[in-house]
Amino acid sequence: MISVRMPSMLRRFASGTLLGLAASCGGDGPTPPRVVARLELGTATLALKAGEVRPPISVRAFDQAGAEIPGVVVAWQSSDPLVGTVTTSGVITAVGPGHATITASSGAVSATVALEVALVPVARVIFASGLAEMLVGRSATFRITALDSLGAEAGGWTREWSIDDPTVARVDDAGVVTALRHGTTTLRVRVDTVLASQDLRVHTALDLAVTGLTFAQVVQNDSGTVPIIRNGGLPVAANVFLSADARIAPDTWVRVRCGDSGGVSWEDSVRVNDALPLVSLPDSPAAQFIIPNARVSSGFSCNAEVDPRQGVPDTLRMNNRFPRSGDEVVTTIEVPALEITFVPIVLAADGGVIGNV
Repeated sequence: MISVRMPSMLRRFASGTLLGLAASCGGDGPTPPRVVARLELGTATLALKAGEVRPPISVRAFDQAGAEIPGVVVAWQSSDPLVGTVTTSGVITAVGPGHATITASSGAVSATVALEVALVPVARVIFASGLAEMLVGRSATFRITALDSLGAEAGGWTREWSIDDPTVARVDDAGVVTALRHGTTTLRVRVDTVLASQDLRVHTALDLAVTGLTFAQVVQNDSGTVPIIRNGGLPVAANVFLSADARIAPDTWVRVRCGDSGGVSWEDSVRVNDALPLVSLPDSPAAQFIIPNARVSSGFSCNAEVDPRQGVPDTLRMNNRFPRSGDEVVTTIEVPALEITFVPIVLAADGGVIGNV
């Protein structure tokens, strides 16, 4: 057996080292992370109007000991985005009527808010215009705006569409109107308890061909002369001839223009089927439309055009003008007064024989 003796100073150093190591091993280690055991929201229920926006709801997090944990970030979710939406920062927007649950979560722990959204009552419904005009066979979507009592848009309401005369036009649930025949009717819509209406006029589409343009004097002057067209620009009638099978929409305009090299000197436009109706000519391939009181002179150029404003679509637009291009030149003539001498004739009867005396 071998024994080693240490000097007393060395023994004291070794003993102190062991005690120091023991003391350091018995101290505190790193602080473990605090686990969220409970979330607490600023409210459990929330009632909003459609379109209303709610600032972020306050969120508090607590650990198992009940101590609050600051700075906890939570995730937000809506059970029904058609009722309400929520951003990553907790801003809630009411979308449409109904109920939804807004959930805030951190790990496996969550808290909820019961959201109820009601519609804003409608005070007024506005159509884009007071009168609508359509062509047979065409469809158009009619748009309206529903406003609340403060003039703000009241969204989310179901719109109920109807038409007074379904033989003139029909309308679907989306407000798409299809024109069926020529006529007038009223389009109506109900939003909440508010009704609104708009007049609807349906026209037959244009299918025209201008076949001719003539001028004729309609009044004999004091001298007894009957001018067909006379220098000096006396009133005459402008006759516009259209193809006999032309279909003309009400409020369709016909324009006649006459002028010299210096520019247009006379122009007039009138509505077909209004003050001056279209007249079908018997045994003729044309129909006649008369513009009274045209003023023309010899050498004037002229043209006639149907629907010059191009307010109505027409597949035969190229035939709407006469002549097709350029102008016709007006030539004036005068018919001299007729010299008529009346000669009296006496008839005598003698024995059944009639003769002149």
